[in-house]
Amino acid sequence: ASGAITWSNAKLTVLTTVELNEIVIKLDTEDNKLKAVVNSSSDSAVDISGILTFSADGQYNFVGKLAERKNIGINQMLAGRYRKGRDGKFDIKYNGKLPI
Repeated sequence: ASGAITWSNAKLTVLTTVELNEIVIKLDTEDNKLKAVVNSSSDSAVDISGILTFSADGQYNFVGKLAERKNIGINQMLAGRYRKGRDGKFDIKYNGKLPI
C-alpha cells in the first residue's frame, strides 16, 4: 500500500510560530513498517526532509535534516540540541514509542 499526505498551511510552534507552508508526506510500507518520506515545499521558511518509520509495536523513528531558509530565529534553538552537518543543515534523529 502507498499514499501521500499534503499538509497545507503547516505551522510549527515552539517559542514562536513558524510558517512551514506545505509539507508533503509520502507513505509506503516496507519490512512490515509504515514509512513516511517527509519534505517541505521550496517556499517554506524551513527546509525539512527525512524519513519517519512506524512499526506495529508503536516504535517510531525519524531521521532527517532541518535548516532555515529565511532568518526566523530557530538556528539558536536547534544548535543547543542538534549537530549541524557539513551541508549547514541540522541532523535530526528522534525516536520513541507511541502509547498504544
